[in-house]
Amino acid sequence: MPTPEPSVTPPSRYICQPMLKRLFLLLLTATVVWAGDQPKRIEPDVASQSLVKNLARAYFLTGQLDKADLMYDRSVAIFGAAIVALPDMRDNYTARLKQTLLEYAKLKDSRGEADSAKELERKAAELQTK
Repeated sequence: MPTPEPSVTPPSRYICQPMLKRLFLLLLTATVVWAGDQPKRIEPDVASQSLVKNLARAYFLTGQLDKADLMYDRSVAIFGAAIVALPDMRDNYTARLKQTLLEYAKLKDSRGEADSAKELERKAAELQTK
C-alpha cells in the first residue's frame, strides 16, 4: 500500500499570530553590539531592525498588507538611523536598506500603488554599497 503524501498547507494568519506577538515583544528590548573592541549600547530600534523587517515579511505573506506597510516603513526608517548611528557598519546596513526598499516596493505594487513602488525602487537604485 503506497504511503500517502503529506499535505502542505500555508500557515493561516491565526497560526502566525503567536509568532508575530513574540517578535513584536523582542522589538522592545535594548541590546549591546560590539563596535571595534568596545561594547556599545544602541537603541532598541537599531537592535531590532531585522525583526521589524521579518515582521513586515510575515504580515505581507499572511495578507495583512496594512500592517506590512507600517512595518516596512518602520524598517526603512530604522535602517536609515542605523547607517547614521553605526558608521562602521554603513555598508552592511546600506545593503539591507536597499533590499528592504525593494521588498517594500513589491508590497506597494501589489496594493496598486505603482508610483510609490517606483519611488522606492529609485531610492534603492541610488544607494551605493561596496
